[in-house]
Amino acid sequence: MVLPIYLVIALWSRKIATIFTSVLFTIFIIVQFSLVKYSLTTLINLGADVLGYSFDDAFNTVSSSESISFVYFIPFLLFPLIFFIIYILIKKYSNSRILLWGGVGALVVFGGLSLIIDESNNEKYQNKTAFLVKDIWKFKSEASKMSALNFSERSDYPLLKPFNTPDVLTTFFNTQEEKPNIVFIVVEGLGSEFVDGENYSGFTPYLDQLINKSLYWENFVSTTGRSFGLLPSLFGSLPYGEKGFLEIQNTPSHLSLINILKANGYYTSFYSGDASSFDRKIKF
Repeated sequence: MVLPIYLVIALWSRKIATIFTSVLFTIFIIVQFSLVKYSLTTLINLGADVLGYSFDDAFNTVSSSESISFVYFIPFLLFPLIFFIIYILIKKYSNSRILLWGGVGALVVFGGLSLIIDESNNEKYQNKTAFLVKDIWKFKSEASKMSALNFSERSDYPLLKPFNTPDVLTTFFNTQEEKPNIVFIVVEGLGSEFVDGENYSGFTPYLDQLINKSLYWENFVSTTGRSFGLLPSLFGSLPYGEKGFLEIQNTPSHLSLINILKANGYYTSFYSGDASSFDRKIKF
């Protein structure tokens, strides 16, 4: 991918072509390391959801997950340094034939491992930069296709049209004259893999016990991939939009549990373990 660019620049100046590709590979190493670090911290690969981040959102996310200090930035300096050391050693002690066959050998070995070991194809082992680029491309492509579609005459998207939903929940509640207190607890990062016998079973034993005594949705779907954008989805089933409902500067009129309860004599209070202004949560 970089070779054609190098060859074009080399027609003008080989030195500039070498410097350009070295800088390009250095940037790639830093980006790749950052994405690997993100994946190890969050247990998911960073994808198209990065398009919904502002700089402040990104900084708050990183600073709340990691302790930002000088030591934090050492690997970002160390890995490019290792790259330049390897580059200098190869340039000094190797020739083009050894380099060519070494590259082909590495390609065969690592390509063969991906065919032999099934786990190597899992998402967590994928190239992080390739995953990010592919996911953004997929998101942009699907968004473009959706914008060109006309849903007015289609029946396979029923939620886009008004409809009457049967009341299936009332029988589960004991109604009384006195209004109950209602408490919503939203927990960061507590996905299905931590409850009910999934990958990290036993991490939340008390919540696991409540499953058998509660209304429990195994296939609940959020309109956002990030927890800080969950509130409009959880309380209002509100559409995500292009960058998130909370990113709309002039919030449009909408219905949610919050304003419906307020209209019925409730008062609300909101407590957050991080900055309440993050992603405009307190405004919502």
